[in-house]
Amino acid sequence: MTAAEFQELILQKFSTLEQNMATKQDLSTLEQNMATKQDLSTLEQKLTQVHESQVRMEHELTEKITALFDAREVQKGINDRLFSTLERMEAKIDALPPKAQSQGALSSRRRRRCPMAMIMTAKG
Repeated sequence: MTAAEFQELILQKFSTLEQNMATKQDLSTLEQNMATKQDLSTLEQKLTQVHESQVRMEHELTEKITALFDAREVQKGINDRLFSTLERMEAKIDALPPKAQSQGALSSRRRRRCPMAMIMTAKG
């Protein structure tokens, strides 16, 4: 083999090596792209889970707030009826003759000690 043939053979081998290196680099880039796509897929799944969780929590919170509001409205109605009854009772006591009112003074003192009476008195 002559020096020129040897040199040509070496150049061909280098050319083949360069092509193989380029192919390996392309494969490495492709693997990195695949890993990135898998990471994106995982992130999308997690984002979907977070979104579903948020929707569920918003739904549950809305139900709980509605229940609290309804309970407040019911309690307000009960309180209004109690205050109305108390006002009627006080009006009846005020309409009693003076002797009966003095006997009722004991019950009014007892009523003042009662926490519910304190609340009702504070409103009036």
